[in-house]
Amino acid sequence: LNRKELKEVMKDIKCKIAVNIYGKTELMVSEYCPVGSTFGNKASKKECNMPCMKDNFTLIDRMNEKFRVLCDNSCRSHILNSLAINLIEECEEMETFNSFLL
Repeated sequence: LNRKELKEVMKDIKCKIAVNIYGKTELMVSEYCPVGSTFGNKASKKECNMPCMKDNFTLIDRMNEKFRVLCDNSCRSHILNSLAINLIEECEEMETFNSFLL
């Protein structure tokens, strides 16, 4: 959402909302783990050796954008955006939206 859309949504909400103001946001959570399937020797009847817990992994798309892949103990992959958001300069204005900033 852009600033105008966010302000419009926030005006009707009576509770506090968490807003990420800096960092790479999570785009997707997947039950498929590309790290375990590619580097972890994971097969249908074979346990993954969890290489994701020992190293950092990145998916690179056709536009050469790099998306960090984080994995959890349940072998789900969490894909982060290639670009970090930075709303630090907008904090003062966003506080008027009735939001709680993280």
